[in-house]
Amino acid sequence: MDDVWRLEVEPEVREWLELLPFRLYRRVEDKADRLLDAPTTLG
Repeated sequence: MDDVWRLEVEPEVREWLELLPFRLYRRVEDKADRLLDAPTTLG
């Protein structure tokens, strides 16, 4: 059985993300996706 992971974004982080240029926003989004794909392999 696969564990289901999700990211919670705090309101102040969401506000910060909305201020980022699109290019940087996509970088953050890509890193978050990688984290969701392999949450236990950090380090």
